Amino acid sequence: MRREIKRKYAYGLLLCLSVNLLAGCKEKTVDYSMEGATESAQKENSVSNTVSRGKKGLKQFADVKYWKESWTRVNEEGEESGGYVEVDISVPDVEQMFVAEVKELELDTAYKKQLTERIFRDGEIYYGDVEYLPKKELEERREYCEVMRQSGSEDGTDWEKELSIYEEALKTAGETYTPADGYDAAAYLGTYAGESYELSFLEYDVGEVPDKMAEYQQFRNRPFVKSAGDQNEDGFVICCRCKEILFTAKDLYRFCPEEVKAVENLNYKALERNLAVENRCKLSEEEAREQAESFLKELKLEYPAYVYAEPLGWRTGADTGNDMADYVADGYVFLFDAGIDSVSFTRYGTQETDRYFSRKKGAEEIRYSMKARLEIYINDKGVIGMRGQNPVETIGVSEEIEMLPINVIQEIMKEQIELDDFSGTRDSLELIYLRMRDKEHEGYFSYVPVWRMADVWFRGGDGYADVYTNPILINAIDGSVIDFYEEA
Repeated sequence: MRREIKRKYAYGLLLCLSVNLLAGCKEKTVDYSMEGATESAQKENSVSNTVSRGKKGLKQFADVKYWKESWTRVNEEGEESGGYVEVDISVPDVEQMFVAEVKELELDTAYKKQLTERIFRDGEIYYGDVEYLPKKELEERREYCEVMRQSGSEDGTDWEKELSIYEEALKTAGETYTPADGYDAAAYLGTYAGESYELSFLEYDVGEVPDKMAEYQQFRNRPFVKSAGDQNEDGFVICCRCKEILFTAKDLYRFCPEEVKAVENLNYKALERNLAVENRCKLSEEEAREQAESFLKELKLEYPAYVYAEPLGWRTGADTGNDMADYVADGYVFLFDAGIDSVSFTRYGTQETDRYFSRKKGAEEIRYSMKARLEIYINDKGVIGMRGQNPVETIGVSEEIEMLPINVIQEIMKEQIELDDFSGTRDSLELIYLRMRDKEHEGYFSYVPVWRMADVWFRGGDGYADVYTNPILINAIDGSVIDFYEEA
């Protein structure tokens, strides 16, 4: 649900819908009237005869599905230029788009206290960081690490380092858990709906392993690390800063299906949506989603845009490399994103979606990850876990905005194609929400309607671009050209 703009911080971000004042926008480089240009074009679409006239809302783009054109023109100096474009055009399935102000959520002691006490309101709260754990649990974890080390597990974990962490903690470990008397730790233990859980708060740079013991223990499924070749001695580029809020059941055997209760080192994961598996959960997907949305509302986390559900797979102990044999489906994983009116920001692309974002070297300024996504793991036994990535707080949302006509956007795109040194073709033109940073205030951003033309390498089952290259980005409101690497 949209909220009108309210100033909640000292300086404030002014949502300006004029040409020069939108956060992150550059000066225009195009004369939209195109006066003085000489063109000869061969058009095989409906754009030439039925262009929009700058109406509010997305209905103005309803009949624009495809654009194919070649052109040449001569400038005032007599220099000839031209190009060719053939793209499918897509817009969100909504009536209006807006501009949203957001800020990076601070995982400070005040926020940790607020969320921890909201979740663990049923009883005592204990520290969950490794250095506070009792001797028995540390010994169990050390034993597990030793098994994984000897098995040669290749899941990306440095088992030698993790072993040393637990061995060091055992030197000073007590016999019981330590009640929390403050909120400067990274992890907390408590009870929710009669079950024991761990709640963790992580902050790290992608490509780096956090040093803190509790953070390292929870450091799993890194969002992405790009190979950088000779850009970095270690072969990695730090592309962005990440934050995570993790909520995990202490005893997975209380939630798993009967057929895997004998499996050692039990774990679970989301299975592919298109995998033809029988979901043994007693809840229907709709019933489970209602519970997930109720949990999300209870925690008051800002991930309003429902994305989709995936089957929740439990490891059977088999190791065939085939998920249908290695996992049994019992439950669901529900994905929610930051967004506006059910339109996700994350699904339109993040730093990891751009195939060549690794060109942004670790030595350059790194910024907050765009992947603001929440995963809730649930079955008929309850909430099993949650992973909230890169949370943001919405400051406000604008009123309805006016966007430039499609024919104006096309002329801007044509000029950018002429200036570009990309020798390949782009096959997609999409109207998306793009995050643009406030250059005056670190951690503050605006999500703005932007036209993106790109070469899409791969699309997921839902049709959204999973990997794309060589984007041309045009602000849909004022026509300014946007540099993704500057904004991200």
